[in-house]
Amino acid sequence: MRKKYLIIALGLLLITSFVYGKSFSKLNNFDLAGGSEQVNREFPQRQIVDLVSLFPDTFFRQMATKEKKIALTFDDGPDNYYTVQILDVLKRENIPATFFVIGQRCNDNPEVVKRIHDEGHILGNHSFSHPNFLKLTPEKIIKELNGTDEKINNLAGYKPAFFRSPYGSLDADKLKLVASQGYKIIAWNVDSLDWQGLSASEVKNNILSNTIEGSIVLQHSAGGKGEDLSGTVTALSEIITTLKKQGYEFVTVDKLLNLPYKK
Repeated sequence: MRKKYLIIALGLLLITSFVYGKSFSKLNNFDLAGGSEQVNREFPQRQIVDLVSLFPDTFFRQMATKEKKIALTFDDGPDNYYTVQILDVLKRENIPATFFVIGQRCNDNPEVVKRIHDEGHILGNHSFSHPNFLKLTPEKIIKELNGTDEKINNLAGYKPAFFRSPYGSLDADKLKLVASQGYKIIAWNVDSLDWQGLSASEVKNNILSNTIEGSIVLQHSAGGKGEDLSGTVTALSEIITTLKKQGYEFVTVDKLLNLPYKK
């Protein structure tokens, strides 16, 4: 009898490993159109600050406030591996968040987009294929924006008013073009650096040591080819617990900035 149960248990373990392994393999083969974060994340924080100064009503990286409110944001999803684990944590902790999604991945994982919406989170546009906008023509930029808007509208019932540029790369001319399409551009002032494949303790330290009132925190709910975000998933609950104890309230970006989240 014990042998029978052992065989059944081993069989279930193999099936589970196969399913999750296949799922992980599939998501890890996703190529960001502009290349890996490691190669492209050379956009200086100084340039982000400059854009805030030049376009204070259009480009945001945090909210100037004394209220202990912060917004958790997650880029590059959805997938059916990391994103669902993050959603599980957020649901358990009763925390709203903002997901900047890739249109192509919305197309591949429509049920996850619907879950994000149904569980009270909001969606922002993170392009259709994750290219480097500094290298695109205006026509291609608009195509990237419209493609993702269409996917979000089909699945969640609205076109998002928030955009975050892949890799954070944007210049003044490209910003003006994006803004002309009805978007507010959302950057961040707290970078978890989770795309580097950091451990949970490193992700936690990067967030907790830099979060202040009005912070917009950058994390990822999916990765590019070969990227490991298990540190983000593992650290998330403890990050939330610690910040709650410090008196922070978690809100979506629209609530933090007092802006509409849809067009």
